[in-house]
Amino acid sequence: MTKKNIHTYFLNQIASFEDNLITSAFISEKAIHQLRLSIKKLRTLIGLIQDFQSYPEKFEYQFKRLTSIFKPLGAIRDNRNKAKMVEYYFSNEVELKEKLIFDLNEKWMQSKTKYLGKFQEFSLESFFRFKTEFGYYLKTQAKPSDNQTVFKDRHDQIIGLMNQNNLRGNLHKIRSLVKELLFLLQISKKKQMAFNGNTYVTKDLASLGELIGQWHDYELLINLYKEVKDELHEATTNEYASIVQKSDELFDYVSGKLLLQLK
Repeated sequence: MTKKNIHTYFLNQIASFEDNLITSAFISEKAIHQLRLSIKKLRTLIGLIQDFQSYPEKFEYQFKRLTSIFKPLGAIRDNRNKAKMVEYYFSNEVELKEKLIFDLNEKWMQSKTKYLGKFQEFSLESFFRFKTEFGYYLKTQAKPSDNQTVFKDRHDQIIGLMNQNNLRGNLHKIRSLVKELLFLLQISKKKQMAFNGNTYVTKDLASLGELIGQWHDYELLINLYKEVKDELHEATTNEYASIVQKSDELFDYVSGKLLLQLK
């Protein structure tokens, strides 16, 4: 892991953040996704700097301001995705579907209002100062961590979560860590890395992250079903049973992939 790689990656993610920031104010789904992705990648990059805790206080403050929009963006995305799932899967529940979509749109509007409030508080001056000063810091003073050390840390965190006998509860956090492994390879400009007797390939890590994301969507849908199960018609109840089965099958498949990939 070279200082040049880290600095180049930082500039790329800051540029992506900047490109999507204004568009996100119009609640563009693509911009929201890209903005959240840039923040995740920047968090991973910062984890590569050994002396993060000794940063000048202004950098820590600026970065917190930068990431303050992350949660509201996630709420916008989740409520919109839930509404889409209700529209598709509750086709036999005309009145219930309308009620659910109305409630989800209300939540979506609340999350949108909260985000726009954060957006108005967002200081472009602070952002550009962070972009310039922290970029210079990375280029001239930062001490990149050893790639293997950071990779081992993320790997060990995943193994620890897998060993807690609560894989379903931990799968979302595992997904975040899998993405960090992927980002670490991207920062290093490598397509794969040999580690712990196994070879980690970018396309495999990306695929694993997508599979866990699909499972997460099923779980969101199942939770929606549970909230209104007493109001469902038989056809929808049967469809719910099918969704539960698909979720369980995907969970078993993902579990197997994790065991093979993360020894």
